Amino acid sequence: MPPDPRLDWCSALERYGWKCRQKAPASIPMFPEGHPDCFRFQLQKMAWSSLLSQALPDALAQRSMFALLRSWSTDPLLLLETDELGLMALDELLVRDRERDPPVILLLEEWRSWKRRREDREWDWHVHASAVIRAELTEEEASRARTEHPVSARHQYWLHCTALDWGPQQGSGQVHLWAWAEGEEPEHLDGDWESWVH
Repeated sequence: MPPDPRLDWCSALERYGWKCRQKAPASIPMFPEGHPDCFRFQLQKMAWSSLLSQALPDALAQRSMFALLRSWSTDPLLLLETDELGLMALDELLVRDRERDPPVILLLEEWRSWKRRREDREWDWHVHASAVIRAELTEEEASRARTEHPVSARHQYWLHCTALDWGPQQGSGQVHLWAWAEGEEPEHLDGDWESWVH
């Protein structure tokens, strides 16, 4: 019997994800009081809680209606892409859900490395959720932020990006704009900095 390409792809990604987490496991969140990562960790925790408990079940239900018509896998692998703070948040949130297979959890660079070799181009085999905080804005993003939401030179802008893709041209995402200065509470500047549905 010829090998099942879906099983081969999913098994390889699961092994890769396991190796990545063995090499770089989630850290224990320990931040000094007032440190911006303390707030960003909580922000990631809220984002992943919402994705896992609300958005993901809805997306899987929608996908199941399309799967048979489009010959997609009816049992897609769940891939969660995040940053180091999101990794900590997921480690607390998942606490080993015994009722379903554990998802593959990858950091941004780990997923990019995998995609260069074996991307599921048609989204036949996996559902992809992501939540990432970016403190490094592009020149264009920084210019837009300064124009639309000017803050003092002490402040640093950062973007909180969440997305859920469950098929070719099927998914949604949103980007929030924040600003932070040492000794101050983070400020939510724009809850709809960017959004998309496809």
